[in-house]
Formats: sequence, C-alpha cells, structure tokens
Amino acid sequence: MKWYTISVLLVLMAMGALALVGCTDTPATPVTSDVQAVKAPPVAEAVADVSPEQTCDSLRGCQSVLTALPDGTQDAFFATVLKSCMKDEKTSPCLLAAMMMADGTVTVEKPVLQLGCWAIACDNDNVHGCFQLGLLCEKGTLGEPDLKMAVRCYEKVCDLGYGVGCFNATIALAPVDNPENADKALVLANRGCKMEVPKACEMAGHLQALKDLQTKLDARPTVPDDVVTKKAGITWVVKGELADHIVLKKAKCSAPTTYGRSCKLTFHCPLGYTRRELHIESVQYDSDGVSLDRSPSVGIRLDGTPYDGKARINFATEGGATKVVIQPRTR
Repeated sequence: MKWYTISVLLVLMAMGALALVGCTDTPATPVTSDVQAVKAPPVAEAVADVSPEQTCDSLRGCQSVLTALPDGTQDAFFATVLKSCMKDEKTSPCLLAAMMMADGTVTVEKPVLQLGCWAIACDNDNVHGCFQLGLLCEKGTLGEPDLKMAVRCYEKVCDLGYGVGCFNATIALAPVDNPENADKALVLANRGCKMEVPKACEMAGHLQALKDLQTKLDARPTVPDDVVTKKAGITWVVKGELADHIVLKKAKCSAPTTYGRSCKLTFHCPLGYTRRELHIESVQYDSDGVSLDRSPSVGIRLDGTPYDGKARINFATEGGATKVVIQPRTR
C-alpha cells in the first residue's frame, strides 16, 4: 500500500499546495518556508548526510538521538533531516523530522508536513510511522478526522505484526454503530487476539456474541411472545418487540398512598448500542383491566456491552396500578 509518492509530494510542495489525501485539506507551505519558520539555516547549507549514530527506526531510538543533540543545534539538525526525508524517502530522517514537529522541538508554518514525514516512513513499512499516522487521522489532530484513512493505517500496522494495530482498526471501524463493518472488525479483532492483545480478545468475543445473536434473530420469522413476570405485587408485561433487548430483573416499589406509587426498575440489556438510547414507555392498568395512565417515555442508556439499565415509573393514581405494560415508545 503506497501512501504518498515523493515525486507528487515535491511537485505539490513546489507549488505551495501540499494536500495529503484523507487527513487534511489545508495547503502546505514549501519546505524552504517551513525551514525558515524555525529560523534554521537554508536547506542548501545544511549538512548533506545524517551520521550513522544519528539514525533510528523506532520512536525510542529516535528519541535517544534527539536527546543527545547539543543545545542550539536542533534547528540545523531538523533542516538536515527534513531535506533528507524529502529527497531520499528514507525511514530514519522522516521519523526524526516528524518527531521533532510532534513534540514541539521545532515549529513549522504548515504542520501538514508532519503527516508527510510519518507517511513516508509508513511507505517504507515502518510500523511506528503507520501507527502515528493512524492516530493523527483518527483524532483529526492536524486536520479533519478521517476514520477510513485511520483504518488503512492501522490495518498496515496489523499486517506488519503489531497486534495493537489490529485492535485500533477494530475500534475505528465502529462495528456496533456500523453493522456493515462488523465482519471485518471481527476478523481484525481475532488477528489482534492471536498476537496476544487482551483487549482484542475481549472485543473479538463480544463481536462474535453479537454476530451469533443477530444470526438467531434474523432466522426467527415472528416477533417473540410478551414476557410476563410478577414483582412487588404488580404484573409486569414486556412486549415482544423488546424481549431481546431488556429483561426486567428487579422492581422495588413504594407503598401505595393517596398520591400514587413509585417503582424503581432494574433491567438487564443483553444487547448494546454505542451512544444510543432505547426508549420505552409504560401503560398502567387497574384490577379491572382499565387503562389508568401512560407514563412519560423512559430512556435506558446502553453502552455496547451487556448492561444493567435503571428506570423509575411513577403511578399518579390512588393506590397505583396492578399491571404495567412496557412497550416501545409510540409518541
């Protein structure tokens, strides 16, 4: 997977309009302007090569190189490695230049250059370059968030044998909110699990459970029967449409008074929906089966995992109700 070719990069930079695909639409200033912005010597006057002891292929190794730089030499060193990165497409100078921009050692007018340096490292199959590029695209640190590009970066990290990349790609796919991504996310989570990433194993188990449950739901032709239970002296009816989503576990009710009654309900939610709410409402009946009142909609927040949701239902009528039907919100 080739991220950005150096020929296109240099042409666009010469035009003053670098626009890295997917992560930002902001045009970049040519390299010479960025070098001037950090008050470094002109690129042409920079040292031609980086010495062997100043090369690295990992973030830790590059940090050691940068820490060892004598005070006052950082700007000149940045000009050197940036030139080398753009000219030779080598991993080491691109990692060094990107890290100096990322940690604030130097300040450039167009931070999109940082994306370009990480991208060239990623082109060279450097796991750190791909991972950092994925993080920047996912969070939109240097532009608008781009989850599709982030997934591509994390997938390459995964392909390079780094299990956290598999897990991050799974998260970026947001399979709970986007069911069409569920199968791909499950494959990536399983790959991360095989690389001994515990969180990937947890995610794989959860996604597999959701897939199995969805398969059963898809195979069932009819709506489930209503679920009827009796708690706190009240008959509770959970309508079939909700039977797979909520299970009434507890009902703790106050004593009936002339002002009515109040019940605290605890539901178990086998399914979850990230950043969504399942809205329900209750219809109350007296002992003769006459509808008494309809409570306001009650929201139960689900978070993508099996979850205990709580709600309160108030009975405004004297003595309260003897039967309560819980159903999807209708208004």
